Amino acid sequence: MYLQILAIQPLPYGERFFYGKGSGLGLKRELHVLSDGKKELDEFCQMALSIQSAATAIHLREKHRPEEEIQKWVHTLIKEGISSTKIIVNSHYSVAGRWGAAGVQLPEDGPSPETVKRLYPELRVGCSIHGLEAGYQKEREGADYLLFGNVYQTESKSGLKGKGVKSLESLTEAVSIPVIAIGGIHISNLERVLQTKVSGIAVMSSIAEAHNPGEKAWRFQTRMQRSCYHA
Repeated sequence: MYLQILAIQPLPYGERFFYGKGSGLGLKRELHVLSDGKKELDEFCQMALSIQSAATAIHLREKHRPEEEIQKWVHTLIKEGISSTKIIVNSHYSVAGRWGAAGVQLPEDGPSPETVKRLYPELRVGCSIHGLEAGYQKEREGADYLLFGNVYQTESKSGLKGKGVKSLESLTEAVSIPVIAIGGIHISNLERVLQTKVSGIAVMSSIAEAHNPGEKAWRFQTRMQRSCYHA
């Protein structure tokens, strides 16, 4: 079967999550999958279950939902079998900390990573950024990784021109923490992104809108690991 052919055994959590910077021989790149804000909880749970063996991290990016509802989502995902070590909560770091999620994704204009780490030292703290100076700042403030984009033009950022692979490349050369690329990344343009020292990618609609999200997630994951081993 196709999925069996693509199967790659996931690494243990400590070796897998935020493994490092660059694309050297054997280095596992990360696949982050973001919720698209269009699914209800039951539908998202089904998708999360289908992709969790391929995804490094599953982000709850539900900007329109109140904190109480995000808390319900985290609780339900864990109850339904999603590993808490895969769950990243956007913005609501107190929810992530109380429910034992893997980490929190902070907006560029949000609280500093060091502030969050003082409250919840066990969390992995990622920061969304859109330029080099912000990358420097968030690294100084203690971010564990940077989510940079949008690399290509994307429907989720309608009318916003992509920053391009060269900007991504400059960032990966300038900072010492992992950089995850996001924005308009598809199988068709993935290889160009992987030619940089990026530590992984984050996708939303490419997987969320796929006919078979689990299969699509494995296609991304397999392509990334092939790139690592043949770099």
